[in-house]
Amino acid sequence: MLPKVEQVGHFYEFDSFRLDAIKRLLWRDGVSVSLTPKAFDLILALVQHHGAVLEKDELMRLLWPNLVVEENNLTVIISSLRKALGESPEEHKYIVTIPKRGYCFVAQVNEVWGTRTGLNPANGGSENRVTGEAKEDRSVAQAQSIAVLPFRTMSAGQNEDYLGLGMSDALITKLGSIRQIVVRSTSTVLSQTGTRQDPLEVGRRLGVDLLLEGWVQRADHRIRVTIQLVDVRDGSSLWSEKFDALFTDIFDVQDTISEQVTRALMLKLSGEERKQLTKRHTENSEAYRLYLKGRYFWNKRLVEGLKKAGEHFQLATEVDPDYALAYVGLADCYNLLSFFSGFSPKEFYPKGRAAAAKALELDDALAEAHASLALVEMMSDWDWGSAEQGFQRAIKLNPTYSPARQWYAKLLTALGRHEEALVEIKQAQELDPLSLITGAVVGFVCYYARQYDQVISDSQKNLELDPHFTLTYWALGWAYQQKAMYGEAVATFHKAASLSGGSTKMVSELGYTYAVSGRKSEAERELKRLLRLSKKQYVSPYEIAVIYVGLDEQDQALAWLEQAAEDRAWETICLQVEPKLDPFRSDSRFINLVRRIGLGS
Repeated sequence: MLPKVEQVGHFYEFDSFRLDAIKRLLWRDGVSVSLTPKAFDLILALVQHHGAVLEKDELMRLLWPNLVVEENNLTVIISSLRKALGESPEEHKYIVTIPKRGYCFVAQVNEVWGTRTGLNPANGGSENRVTGEAKEDRSVAQAQSIAVLPFRTMSAGQNEDYLGLGMSDALITKLGSIRQIVVRSTSTVLSQTGTRQDPLEVGRRLGVDLLLEGWVQRADHRIRVTIQLVDVRDGSSLWSEKFDALFTDIFDVQDTISEQVTRALMLKLSGEERKQLTKRHTENSEAYRLYLKGRYFWNKRLVEGLKKAGEHFQLATEVDPDYALAYVGLADCYNLLSFFSGFSPKEFYPKGRAAAAKALELDDALAEAHASLALVEMMSDWDWGSAEQGFQRAIKLNPTYSPARQWYAKLLTALGRHEEALVEIKQAQELDPLSLITGAVVGFVCYYARQYDQVISDSQKNLELDPHFTLTYWALGWAYQQKAMYGEAVATFHKAASLSGGSTKMVSELGYTYAVSGRKSEAERELKRLLRLSKKQYVSPYEIAVIYVGLDEQDQALAWLEQAAEDRAWETICLQVEPKLDPFRSDSRFINLVRRIGLGS
């Protein structure tokens, strides 16, 4: 079979403009020109057919496939495109209107591309060689970390962002099984990416050596994936490839991409790593599509998103009852919903346990499933020994799976093993230094270790990454409470309440702060608010207990703590180490409660 020549970079140059057909960017004198997706589709079509008249009907079918729209929509996009190019209505420097027919791009265009020889991986080939700008082997081998950016979707007229994010998430999972290189997690990458951000700048913020970026286009039952591996250190392209396949062959494409990346990095894989790299959790493309949509909504980390995610994971398990990862997705949704206000842990933890157990029944080597089941064993069962074994097993199977380390740090904290907890959460932070979730958990672990100044310092750094992340304010407010900085604590929890849409957890913290700072009437106001809400929706008894603790009403506080334990409120696992509860340490009722949870001597 003769080598196939393929494009690495594909550009069109006209006047002072440079159009990147793969990255879908337009530059003028090195400065990015802002275009909507449809405006880019239009300029690309015009430039590719420069000198020829493109009929209006043809352009309308390109921009709005399978939809009937008014011709005026095309006129509006043409007008915006002319404005972006700096062309006045009277000029015909770039785009000429052909009355009653269509449009013609009249500027001189120079097409530029790079080439590569090699076999086509989508058709079973295994060798690739990039010509021109390939890096020296020594430089590639020195790379120690990589980030996979969410793939950009290029499917005109379709809302398939889930496909691009799902592809990158799948590759992150595959590459995460390789111990020789650190792979940034999906949540961390998402927190640093956005529209029209320079990928190299994102890579530098993520602190990685390499970036894998891609573009996905789906048309009917076919899919095209274009990817390139970029050296963040100098911006050069190390490797690039294009895949065309049926959507039902998407698993072959993912396997090939992950194999090609490891080959480009010159990684020597163990037999187990190679097995994990090509491991498939389903062969059913419809189940996989539903799973991708589930992960898309899951990564939004909002209540409505979690509900939608759970629906898609459930459908995926119905299409393929042996799809272990879909059951893990279900477990993740149930477990996280148990944390949010308005949802009873006692209702959702059993569902999370059942889903995680089913995943393990199907695949005992799935790190995510071990971590999800261990979380339920810790939070709901108070089975500290089994939970610790589960987290350790998950970390052994996948040392880069950050949630397992975060949750294990919480278990160590609950048991009062603060030094071990700090080591574990710091390791998680080294894996994902810009993860907002991990940064917030660092604050919680330091709080329970009574390192309040460290909580404040770390929280302020986390807020520099994202000033709208509620959990950071929560940890910060706790530290302010313990340092008797009550004004700062009140302001912090007001901010957190605003960002969370009035979370009852923040109402509780405000009530406690008011109480311990001597503002009794305001504390009682917040307490009454929670009691009223508890008649309409689920409110954690722990949240009510906290205000009674601040008001020094010990009998009421203990009664509500007993109910919180009965409900399996997640905060009860930290009764032994919670500074707010220090006044209760000598109360026999409190001592017995802590022992029932399996804590204390």
